[in-house]
Amino acid sequence: RMADLMQFYQAQLEKRRPSKNEKDHRSVFAEYKPVVEPYVQSTARIINKKDKQLSLATVVGHGGLLVSKASELPAKGIICELSDGRRAEATVLGADSRWDIALLKVELLGLKPVNLEDSKDVELGTFLAASGLDANPIAVGVASVAPRNLSANERGFLGVGMENTDNGVRVNRVQRGSGAAKAGIEVGDIILKIDGKPINSPAQLAKSVSGRKPKEEIKILLRRGEEEKDMTAVLGSRGQSVQQFQGPDPSAQFGGPLSENRKDFPNALQHDLTLRPNECGGPLIDLDGKLVGVNIARGGRVKSYAIPTSDLREVIAKLNDQRNETADLGHLEKALVSIDEEIDSTESTLKDIRNRQAQLLKEFEEYEMKLRGIKEEREKAIRAIEKAKSP
Repeated sequence: RMADLMQFYQAQLEKRRPSKNEKDHRSVFAEYKPVVEPYVQSTARIINKKDKQLSLATVVGHGGLLVSKASELPAKGIICELSDGRRAEATVLGADSRWDIALLKVELLGLKPVNLEDSKDVELGTFLAASGLDANPIAVGVASVAPRNLSANERGFLGVGMENTDNGVRVNRVQRGSGAAKAGIEVGDIILKIDGKPINSPAQLAKSVSGRKPKEEIKILLRRGEEEKDMTAVLGSRGQSVQQFQGPDPSAQFGGPLSENRKDFPNALQHDLTLRPNECGGPLIDLDGKLVGVNIARGGRVKSYAIPTSDLREVIAKLNDQRNETADLGHLEKALVSIDEEIDSTESTLKDIRNRQAQLLKEFEEYEMKLRGIKEEREKAIRAIEKAKSP
């Protein structure tokens, strides 16, 4: 029934047209046209070989450098399309998985890099627009939550209810599908140690677990009846556990599909622009025409995320440094190959010289023996002459 209800509401939303007073009405979009139009040459569309749009991209440097949402890109066959219809295959120069940012290079002229230096803190309520391939924005809205670390709330979650007991903590509930359940922990077990450290209270256990990240392993020593057992549990995340317990949030689906990778960014600005997942990667602009950041994910019905310009600048610098280091390493490797070839050639020449030296030495010894024989013959002849002359 919940699935049917969600499908009904989604259909109603798709049929409904925004009124003139709503931000998604075309008349409102037209007000942003002078602000968005200069960014058309700074925005590209990333498609695959079947012409399916995967994401948008933002031009960030001369020579065809762009950034886009890394998790939406295929392993190969990345095609970049400009507003005038020109296309070229893009090459991935580097990627940062923490920010979900990929640095691309494309051989196309006429690209206009955005200004990454002119950044400022965005106040809540600031009007924003997302650039596409024409002068009209693809979405408009406001900054709703100040930039924050989205991975800070991702703490390890074991999935047990606890109560005090002597010499440990008693488990009074095990959440289905949690790390505790998968490890085989049961109601009534008494947890004695985690990673070798004694656990004496529920608060101590919670602190020990919440200080870890999801997917980390912990070693648990527990007592079941009269027997002690060693177990290994893989921590989950509280958000995933709550969602599993409560089911998916229907309200999030009413606004359209969400980005698959929409959390754990080290820093992100939250806004309420209604973006599709394949519309992430493009510029986010304020009414002064300044770049606020690059849209990175659709996170919910009324929330999307953008990487602020100042952070984007650092990510690009890091990726460029890595690219230069790789290039330098390539030059060094080529130089090393050249040196190795020269060493091989020199050793070969030296070997030839040594072989020739041995041959010459052998010939010298032969001539020396021949000369010695001639001298001996000469001495014999002299003695014979002298003997013949004597009376």
